[in-house]
Amino acid sequence: MKVFDDYQENYQDLDNLTIKDKEYYAKKRKRYLLIVIPILLVIITITIVLIIVLQPKIYNEITCQYETKKDNENIPLINIDNNIKFKIIKDDIIYYNKNYLTLEKAGTHKITFEFENKLNSLENVFEGNRYLIEADFTKLQTENIKSMENLFKGCSKLTKVNLDIKTPNLENIRNMFNSCDSLTSINIKFDTSKVTRMDFMFYKCHNLTNIDISSFNLKNLRNSSSMFEECFTLKEIKFNDNTTTKNLEKMDYMFNSCISLEKINTKIFKENKLTNLNYVFKNCHSLK
Repeated sequence: MKVFDDYQENYQDLDNLTIKDKEYYAKKRKRYLLIVIPILLVIITITIVLIIVLQPKIYNEITCQYETKKDNENIPLINIDNNIKFKIIKDDIIYYNKNYLTLEKAGTHKITFEFENKLNSLENVFEGNRYLIEADFTKLQTENIKSMENLFKGCSKLTKVNLDIKTPNLENIRNMFNSCDSLTSINIKFDTSKVTRMDFMFYKCHNLTNIDISSFNLKNLRNSSSMFEECFTLKEIKFNDNTTTKNLEKMDYMFNSCISLEKINTKIFKENKLTNLNYVFKNCHSLK
């Protein structure tokens, strides 16, 4: 009996010890959670803040330079339909959906156009603007653009353009720089694999000395009439040697009056569907 009583007493002591252990570890676990959970919350908060801060901004904008000759001149800035939402940023001041702006002081003015949605077309956007001197499209989302016809047509003061952009759906760039007779610097790198029309693209760009269109894929080009006509100072045109013009139908007057042009790589024109090549090299006096 005594043995049984001793065993029962020892068992109760062991049971009491087990309960104390459970209480101890429960308290310890609670203290651990009280320390770890706030630390985890801090880490998660810092991570979220870093993601927000370090995440690159997705731009959808065109940056331009305009030049005015007198104070308080009200000038046209851009030709955009009323249904396209955009804002103008000048000297940290924001204007909404304005095609014109009064510029207080004569001189050079940097203006940024920020668009709410991707544009489907750049047709006529700066056509005839005699105040525009520079334009940079490298921050514009251009994946949906189908046409850039007449984009800078008649921009007589335009000197510099940067068009290093993505245009997988582009189809038409006719008259793009037509009569930009002050243009001297141009960076054009975009996808032309679907483009069918380039006629009058550089017509009367009197001050361009060289044009690099080696990024151009000409496989679907059908019309290049007067593309470089009257580019009087043009000495070099860099084509993509690996491209082809197998669908080209019209190239009349293409190089007419390029009086400074010395050589052209004609290999790209070997395969074609030409029906009209009248006066292609008329007045090309320097052509060797």
